[in-house]
Amino acid sequence: MKQAEKQNNQVPTAAQVQQQLTRILASSLFSHANKLSIFLSYIIDETLAGRAGRIKGFTIASEVFGRSNSGDADTTTIVRVEAGRLRRHLYDYYQSEGQNDPVYIEIPKGCYVPVFEFNKTTHSELNSSSIFSLNETIQIPTAQNTRYLFFIIPLLFFVTILTWQLYSLNGETDDSIEHNLDYPSVMVFPFENHHGSSGEMLAKGLTEDIITDLSRIPGLNVIALTSVLSLKESMNDYMDVAHKLDVKYVLHGSLRGGEQSNNIRITAQLYDRLSGSQLWAKRFDRKISDTLRIQDELSTTIIQGMAKSLPGINYQVKRSNHEVNIKAYELYKQAMNILNPPADPWRMITARRAFERVIELDSDWAGGYAGAAYTYAFNVWWGHSKEPDKELAQTFELANKALALDHSFGMANSALAFAYLSQRNFDKALSHSELAIKSQPGDPYVLAYHAYIHCANGDAETGLPFAQRALRIDPAFSRTPFLNILGLINFHTGKHARALELFERNIKRGGPSNPGIQAYQAAALASLGRLDEARSLYQLIELQKEIFDYEEWLRRSFRNENEVKKVLNELQKITSVKP
Repeated sequence: MKQAEKQNNQVPTAAQVQQQLTRILASSLFSHANKLSIFLSYIIDETLAGRAGRIKGFTIASEVFGRSNSGDADTTTIVRVEAGRLRRHLYDYYQSEGQNDPVYIEIPKGCYVPVFEFNKTTHSELNSSSIFSLNETIQIPTAQNTRYLFFIIPLLFFVTILTWQLYSLNGETDDSIEHNLDYPSVMVFPFENHHGSSGEMLAKGLTEDIITDLSRIPGLNVIALTSVLSLKESMNDYMDVAHKLDVKYVLHGSLRGGEQSNNIRITAQLYDRLSGSQLWAKRFDRKISDTLRIQDELSTTIIQGMAKSLPGINYQVKRSNHEVNIKAYELYKQAMNILNPPADPWRMITARRAFERVIELDSDWAGGYAGAAYTYAFNVWWGHSKEPDKELAQTFELANKALALDHSFGMANSALAFAYLSQRNFDKALSHSELAIKSQPGDPYVLAYHAYIHCANGDAETGLPFAQRALRIDPAFSRTPFLNILGLINFHTGKHARALELFERNIKRGGPSNPGIQAYQAAALASLGRLDEARSLYQLIELQKEIFDYEEWLRRSFRNENEVKKVLNELQKITSVKP
């Protein structure tokens, strides 16, 4: 076979695709097209992560555009329309700025899964020296590391399939839900919209506002909307979803009114799932002329009514005096969907651009500053930053700006916590994490990070219930890191079998993975005497070590050397015994 034919049969590596995505997003066609940039980043990230099967109209509508009603024609239409716009933008890009780019990305009609191939006109010239960064703050793998990726990707696929098969043989399921403390659990089912397109934004916003405000009430487990939506896709009845999540209380509501009418009727009912009895209900008749004002008013009234019906719950949430720009708020939510979990540098870069746009749209709101600070803090902590001192300085500046605007914005304190953790200032990391918990006691990310920071301080037992509660609040959404964090903390408490079970549950449901967690998984396997399986995973980790040094990450992240040795000593068993 001729050399040219061999090249045409090759496909780009994951690193080359990500570098091409960076070029596209930096182009004049995409730099100001925020929704299309997030759309493109999402489908590429999911495909490269091996989750192309999840790329469907509803998941895109939910995770990219924040639309939750799978039966609404508008939900299907917006994805189809935006996909058409994205295809046209990609075509125009490759006809102009990208005509000499080495990698060609296309979204075939009839599906939303992207296809990657080398640009036939430039592939013969492609070599490692031609791959470059368009932004010096983006860490691009070196030529040597890029060569490793040819081996890493197939090996990663093999290890993932192997682990999944081993896990399946055990007959385990992901049906078990972590329980923690005796907090009452509440599920807010997405408000049903029967008012046409004009009621869609209100239904969605009302659902989100109620969940956000309820989660600020101490002593209440409010199930995250991501988990509810993950199950709603296959379960139409809200009581079936509530049963699956094993919640005690369910809030269900609807919006009704004629498509052309300005009058709208909103109803809300609170049920006790176990007894089936209705605890509270209220009906509201409003004009739909001021959606945000109605959202604020009704969310407050509904939560006050719920609080009076739930034993031991005291509603004292105070709203910010700042009225957020609605475009900024919608973009902020899209950025959060892209950002988490924050271990992927490419995902963080895309989210950061969106947060910066949020700041442009509403410079007096804390959200954009806190979100951008979050991306810088985790970029440094995960070891992806080429200029850690500069990015930490940006973290402190942005997070403090957010707190000056709204001292109760928990994400800003979480960003500061991980910035201090990167500097090995464990006391300040814990202090800021406690402030984040105080302002957002029911946010699963704040809870999980607080659990980890306790573990980093050498107190995994104290962190354990926080990690358990994070998973209890958001148990069903596959993209969260809560199974991994709970597994890591169980490892440090000496519960290696439990840790391995949680890591494997995460893999089975298509959750996030990275070399740091893989190191823990290999260590757990080694501790249980499963050295052949541990060795296969360890080989993958070692191949990635020039890209991500798990030993350096561990030593930076823990106050006590003994906690680091808990992992490294188990990994040493793999190398000390010959296969």
